Amino acid sequence: MNAKNLWILTEERPKKEVLKTIFEYFAKDHQCGFFGDTLRIIPILNEKHEFAFIYEVIGFTCAKVNRVFIKTISGYSSFVDFLIFYQDAMPVQTDTPIYAIEETKTDDKESRNTGVFQRCTKFVFVKHYYPSVKMIMLYALQVEQKKEPKQT
Repeated sequence: MNAKNLWILTEERPKKEVLKTIFEYFAKDHQCGFFGDTLRIIPILNEKHEFAFIYEVIGFTCAKVNRVFIKTISGYSSFVDFLIFYQDAMPVQTDTPIYAIEETKTDDKESRNTGVFQRCTKFVFVKHYYPSVKMIMLYALQVEQKKEPKQT
């Protein structure tokens, strides 16, 4: 298999820990190893030296990946936090991602998003557009979870 680029489409620049988790999923699914101990996220400027709303991730090495790009996007409705594409060119609307990832940093003590399944409804929405995408709920909790969820 020829190496391609990884494209991460998101509304915000992801944290390095989240990128490492995405790379771990990719490495496992594509049966390859990677090095990512010194990740840096660098903004890309266009020919006019203006920010192009694209970043490149450097410090990541994998035999099946040429380069890693993060493209800042904005939607018109509630959508997953990350769409991951494995292809050479920048994704367009007709391309299909390999992963749809929703990240949560809270439990129902802090937010009802997890307790009332509001985050999971995003997967129903994304499945309509990308029926074959692998969906991942990424729990990036910094606090201990409660043993019993709230009644909601």
